[in-house]
Amino acid sequence: MPRGSLLDYSKNLVTDETLALLVALAESRGLPERIRSLFAGERINFSEDRPALHVALRAPAGMAMEAGGAAVSGEVHGGAVLCQLEVGIDAVVASSRLESVLFCVNAAPARSLPSDVWARAGLVIVNEVEHAQLRPELEGFGGLLATTHGADGACLFEAGQEIARAAPPHVAVVDTTGAGDAFAAALAGGLVEGRSHATALARATAAGSLATTKCGAQAGLPTAEQIDKVLT
Repeated sequence: MPRGSLLDYSKNLVTDETLALLVALAESRGLPERIRSLFAGERINFSEDRPALHVALRAPAGMAMEAGGAAVSGEVHGGAVLCQLEVGIDAVVASSRLESVLFCVNAAPARSLPSDVWARAGLVIVNEVEHAQLRPELEGFGGLLATTHGADGACLFEAGQEIARAAPPHVAVVDTTGAGDAFAAALAGGLVEGRSHATALARATAAGSLATTKCGAQAGLPTAEQIDKVLT
């Protein structure tokens, strides 16, 4: 068993024979090979035809991971962590303590957070309803605050002062599921890439709009090329 891991079977009727059978089953189904493929960055996510790199987010800094021959560990540890508030508060608090990353909070749904978590956030994203609910906690927030306004676009504030505003492109809306997630991811990604505040906000607004043109959250997520095209 890897150092630091603990499996608590105290409430289960598990015997040495049970464990041996489970290990034999895992080996017969090729689990060890699948694990090696996962950490090697191979395309094991067959539904999306890409590597499953969520393990890179949990890897300690300095641990080398590659996908398609390219190193990805540095991008993860030097990038951004985006938390939606549907996850547990403990996960948000732990994410806020990560070093060398842009800690972003997509406050959907609106939930109260410890003051030190808000203070460590470099970017907070809210819609109009969430902003109204969280306004007391965000009073005096010194980081970047993005507010989304549906068909009216989005605004970006820094230390309470508006620094950018973007209008959405005209699209035929089919399904709004995932629009907020697309906006948040594009904005965080744009900031990590070093784009200007205005450009990052414009791309995020375009991404959110394009996400509404197809049914389903994942199916509607636009590519970088699609965002570029709609903005030209």
